Amino acid sequence: MRIVLLLLIPLMVFGQGSPQQPWAKVAASGTPMPWEVSRTYGAAHPDSALHLLSQSLRIAQQRHDSLTMARALCQLAWVYQYYLKDEGKFVQYARRALAVAKPRSDYNHLTEAYRLLGMASMHHHGEDPEIWFSQAVRSVAKTNDWLVQIRLYGTLTQHYESQKKYPQAERYCLLAMAVNRQHDLQEWFIGVTSYCELLKAQNKHKRAVSFARRMDWAKTRLPGKPGEFVYDNELARLALFQENYAEAERRLLAGLAIQQAQSKPDSIHLYFYYKNLVNVYKQQQAYQKAFETGNTLADFRLWLQRVRQTRDSKLQMTELKAATDLAKKQTEINLLAAQQRQQQLLLLGVAIIALLLIGFAVILQRAKRRIEQQNNALSRLNATKDKLFAMLSHDLRAPVANLTSYLTLHNWGVLSMEEFDHSARSLTKRLNQVQILLDNLLNWAVTQMGGFRAKPVLTTLRPIVEGQFALLQPFADSKGIQLVADLPTHTPILADPDHLAIIVRNLLQNAIKFTVGVAGSPNAIVTLIYRDQRTECQIIVQDTGIGIQPETLSHLFDVGNQSTRPGTANEPSTGLGLIVVKELIEANGGQIEVESEPGQGTLFTLTFATGMLPSRGQLIASLGASESFS
Repeated sequence: MRIVLLLLIPLMVFGQGSPQQPWAKVAASGTPMPWEVSRTYGAAHPDSALHLLSQSLRIAQQRHDSLTMARALCQLAWVYQYYLKDEGKFVQYARRALAVAKPRSDYNHLTEAYRLLGMASMHHHGEDPEIWFSQAVRSVAKTNDWLVQIRLYGTLTQHYESQKKYPQAERYCLLAMAVNRQHDLQEWFIGVTSYCELLKAQNKHKRAVSFARRMDWAKTRLPGKPGEFVYDNELARLALFQENYAEAERRLLAGLAIQQAQSKPDSIHLYFYYKNLVNVYKQQQAYQKAFETGNTLADFRLWLQRVRQTRDSKLQMTELKAATDLAKKQTEINLLAAQQRQQQLLLLGVAIIALLLIGFAVILQRAKRRIEQQNNALSRLNATKDKLFAMLSHDLRAPVANLTSYLTLHNWGVLSMEEFDHSARSLTKRLNQVQILLDNLLNWAVTQMGGFRAKPVLTTLRPIVEGQFALLQPFADSKGIQLVADLPTHTPILADPDHLAIIVRNLLQNAIKFTVGVAGSPNAIVTLIYRDQRTECQIIVQDTGIGIQPETLSHLFDVGNQSTRPGTANEPSTGLGLIVVKELIEANGGQIEVESEPGQGTLFTLTFATGMLPSRGQLIASLGASESFS
């Protein structure tokens, strides 16, 4: 926004005439009025401008020309404020202009006077400039002078921008642009870049870029030509906001080259060229170039010594030096910020490496624990193996010894026919028990090697139970035990049929083994029950045997801790059958629970899924079985 105000200063100083026709208004004699001649001097010779304006004021008073009086008073106020730095005289002449313009409703100079008094209040923080600016806004609504309008809108834009009231600043910036677009395309284009600066100050970066890109069409219509400050500088600023950094850099460097080639380069132009160039490099994150360009601003002292444009050149040099120092410090801050970001990235990398090392150490520790657990499990398995070998050697020794004795006696021919039959039956019973023992051992070994892989299918329990009852009935009859099955017609179950047969057989063998049977007694019973619970089913195996001790019950399914208690008919037992049962049930997605009290028998409850079933009528037709059997 500083550039907008800087370019508006000549218009503010030199009155209401068109900037293209500075001598449009002349006295009746055909010679220019003194206030018009004062335009020629401006900042270069403020004393001469002050003299001419004072002379113009006296002539206007003699002629009772209030319009010229108001114009001269406004210009005198401006000279005292910006060239002679006399705040008191500035306010005095602005109030006098207001007093002259009010009676004749001179809204042009009323607006200008209110604007000047508002600017004075901006410099004195104890006063509220809004009082004057609100009056200026009401007055400008009644004038059609576009120069008056853009001066006020420019000042209001600057005021609200300094107050960080960006919505109001945007509003007046857009109003100034709308007026300039009809009368002065160059000033309008300056307003475009200033509006982008406003958006950027509000962190509306994307909107600023989008707006700047939409204004690209105006570049070909902009008055001026390459080499002129406004033309090159404003096109570079537009390219900067469009993020076309190469184009911005090219135009700024070209403008710098033209200025430096002149015998009397304009220091203000150089300042803004270098300042905008520093911004281009910052946007490109070329901090080294930005730093070097910022240092170049310090060389303006040489230019200012050769270009004494105003009596206040020393003040301008001080301001430029301050701006240069500020730019240098800002550049240094940016470089330090970049270094700090690099350090932060380095620290982040170190932190990530440290976390990776910690994670690696944790993984190693967990692997060590797993190895220790595996070693412990291996030790337990070795102990179990030794125990199993001891049991097998004990349980197999007696039947083999009996068989050897039997064959020896048979070879000697000392057995009678009755003794031979009795010994054969006894030996058959012993060998059946050995076969059961070997089957359990084989099944357990297969489960340990992962050989039993469940293939659950929808099947029915009844045929499996019938087959196992038929297989174990002689064993039960030899002990005087009844086998009873309480099965409905519909017995769906989702399990591997082969696994299900091993499970049922082992549970029934276990129940028969630990039940005391007496021929003809109704109390020695092993019962298998099926209960359908829609999505699940239960298989219950219950006996009236000797039960299980509580300390044995807690380790019933633990390898290495299982009971080796013999059956009621002194049948050998390793406990492997129940371990095999548990592993097969879990492999098929089921569960097993056991309840027992010494002397009261034992109850095993198995739970399986039933799966998706066909219709009841189809099952009944395919099974074709009776309601129950015993």
